[in-house]
Amino acid sequence: MFGIFDGIQKSVENVVDVGIGAVSFGVYGDFSKSTVSKMIADGIEIAIIAKTFGVAEETIQELIKGK
Repeated sequence: MFGIFDGIQKSVENVVDVGIGAVSFGVYGDFSKSTVSKMIADGIEIAIIAKTFGVAEETIQELIKGK
């Protein structure tokens, strides 16, 4: 309405984009270092991301570190 939920909407769009990217192995969404880092910056913890996408927490941490 007044832009109050713009940040939340962008965060949710990023989560959906990363989710689609993880499921489709990057064909349709964006499962990259920058999008996962943005999810963490938006307050979504590594453990939740790992559990949601069925990967080890170390995998997410390595993605962020760029290994």
